[in-house]
Amino acid sequence: MGRLWHPIVYPSRLPFPAEISSEDVQAFIESRGSVHQGKLEDEFAARALGLGIESGIVLDVDTRVGLIALKIVWQNENLVAMGLDTSGPLVERARATAAAWELNERAVFQVGDPRNMRFKSGYFDLVVSDCSLHRFDNVVHVLPEVGRVLKPKGAILIRDYSRPN
Repeated sequence: MGRLWHPIVYPSRLPFPAEISSEDVQAFIESRGSVHQGKLEDEFAARALGLGIESGIVLDVDTRVGLIALKIVWQNENLVAMGLDTSGPLVERARATAAAWELNERAVFQVGDPRNMRFKSGYFDLVVSDCSLHRFDNVVHVLPEVGRVLKPKGAILIRDYSRPN
């Protein structure tokens, strides 16, 4: 039996993640350069690709610098991806990486709030989120939006940190 998530047990966080500096963006990029982190991202992308969605549109919720979305579309040319993040500098870095990988035709990134996504209902074939939902003050507001924008026969893969009570 799975554990239930109780939002009142956890300390409060900013309702919308604070804007980060260019130094914070660079520190985040450098943290992604480790062999261990790269392996974790590769495994997550492979698991997402193994969910049976062969073509369509992927949404990466709180994409940060877009590496998961990019790794997914890199491995399957029948997929396109949209990365959504609250931070402008991270989205800019994701766009630059997509251009460097020559994937900017198949992977686009935009600033937005995952608690109030401006996408049509039932639009995405696959929704992923890798270790980012814990950043929100109340993830209960994000999950219904994920369900709303996912197609009825779509797939979801969410990985996040286990938080102690």
